[in-house]
Amino acid sequence: MKYVFKIAIKGKVHSFASESYSSIFSQVSQTLKENNINFTEKEIRAQIERQSSLSTKKKSKVSLLDAFNGARALINYTAGNSASPQEIYRRAEICRGCPVLDQTSGCAACGAARNAANLVNMIRAHKKSEVAIPSDLKDKYCGSCSCSISLLIVTKYKDFHKESDEKNARRPDVCWIKRASKNFTEE
Repeated sequence: MKYVFKIAIKGKVHSFASESYSSIFSQVSQTLKENNINFTEKEIRAQIERQSSLSTKKKSKVSLLDAFNGARALINYTAGNSASPQEIYRRAEICRGCPVLDQTSGCAACGAARNAANLVNMIRAHKKSEVAIPSDLKDKYCGSCSCSISLLIVTKYKDFHKESDEKNARRPDVCWIKRASKNFTEE
């Protein structure tokens, strides 16, 4: 595994990379000490592990069809064509308790969709024209499909790209997108 760590100190980004954990830990510790930054060993270890796991996470490939469907869902949401407020809240509650709710996607298109959906949500909420996406889910992703939760919970089911039965069956049993789930609806 390749270990990586980046930190900005006094406006300058310091980047570290090594195949050896002890080597990167020594480099980071030395740089922090030289810049009079107090830290605990536990804090540094946690940050190295977090940044290293994010950098080695497999990047998702988005098909042209998936990108098109995501763009269509975003356009529909922007135009006010979204799931009902009750359905958005119901989906949000299910996603909060999902065992595969994720902090990262590994998909640049889904990250861009999340940012766009959050911007539209902010504008619509400010105008009080629609229910707001719960703030604790704005920066989360579905661990099954890597899609932005911000966009998933507001999209009408008919606007989703139909998953294969095999892929859909791999979703957690609580998932509201899983067709065999008690939580599934076609709204």
